[in-house]
Amino acid sequence: MSQMIHYRDDLFLLSLRAKSLEAAFALDADPEFWSDQVLKEVLFLDETIRAVAGLLAENRHLVDRDDYLRLLERLSLDFAEALARFEHGASPLVVSLQEHGPTILGIATGQRFLAKELAEGLAEVESTESGESSIVSGDEIAKLLSEG
Repeated sequence: MSQMIHYRDDLFLLSLRAKSLEAAFALDADPEFWSDQVLKEVLFLDETIRAVAGLLAENRHLVDRDDYLRLLERLSLDFAEALARFEHGASPLVVSLQEHGPTILGIATGQRFLAKELAEGLAEVESTESGESSIVSGDEIAKLLSEG
């Protein structure tokens, strides 16, 4: 892997792929052409989203980390919603992938859990940051007023 990771671009491309997956489950695409590819795409997206989450978890001092975490949370939810279309779909492609249903639905559950963890982590960071930035001691106020 390269030294510099372009999180925003990576997350954008992953988001596009999740949306195309949702479309694949909605369309009447021919399973003989698409079944293997769609299954590979589901596995790729799950693995890559989790890898990016791991990298962001390790790098707490990354500039714009909170923005990336928000984007990742949205991506994870979008991906889970795309997989929900599989659960409720009846297209030939969905039917052809039924033997992989437990795997696909397990990934959807895992992505929802990841999104929840990300949201909770972001809420904790935001509450900590808002608490820190709004506290001004009496000494600081007195000093500021005496300088003005």
